[in-house]
Amino acid sequence: KPFAGIAPPTLRCIALDENDNVTLTWSIPIDSNNSFDSYVVFYQDGGSGPFNQLQTIGNYNSNTVTIAGNFSGTGSFYMVTKFDGGDNTSLPSDTVSPILINLVTGNRTVKLNWSNHLLPSPDSLYRLKRSLDGGTWEQVSTADWVQNTFVDTVNECQAELKYQVEIRGVGGCLSTSNVARITLEDVAPPNTTNLICASVDTADGSVNIEWLPSSS
Repeated sequence: KPFAGIAPPTLRCIALDENDNVTLTWSIPIDSNNSFDSYVVFYQDGGSGPFNQLQTIGNYNSNTVTIAGNFSGTGSFYMVTKFDGGDNTSLPSDTVSPILINLVTGNRTVKLNWSNHLLPSPDSLYRLKRSLDGGTWEQVSTADWVQNTFVDTVNECQAELKYQVEIRGVGGCLSTSNVARITLEDVAPPNTTNLICASVDTADGSVNIEWLPSSS
């Protein structure tokens, strides 16, 4: 039964890793009467239907939990605090969902679209990261809170790319999106060039051809 004796955790960040496991981070509620029993995470899969109990955390001082699974879909989470031996339950926390990216590729461009993030942020700035051909992650741009799209230009004819979006949360945690993967292939032919000259060596019959470099 809902009861306001202890507040629910205040969710600060929700992060996905490369395997789509989820990490929730929260601010610990005040427990003036030392009546804490547990935190409970609830999850709704697919954006509809009931919320089901997903994880229980029995340590009052915990402020983060990682849950293994495939959470890169349109799921949502909330938390409650149980107290008085588990007989009473706080009101629910705010409901949160992870940032999700999808990618659209051109010849040498990748357009990123990501879902809006509704948790408070001290700088309200998305950081866009990219990994090229399995290399280290690098920040390629930033985007303001109100933006949710970016076009990245990649100067490679063919590349395996990974992208992730992150934003800082209150208290220093990070909310991170799913890791989106795409193969970029430039199928456009190079720009035409001009032939400078052609000659034949009469001694051995070899042909020498010279042309200007392509501008593409």
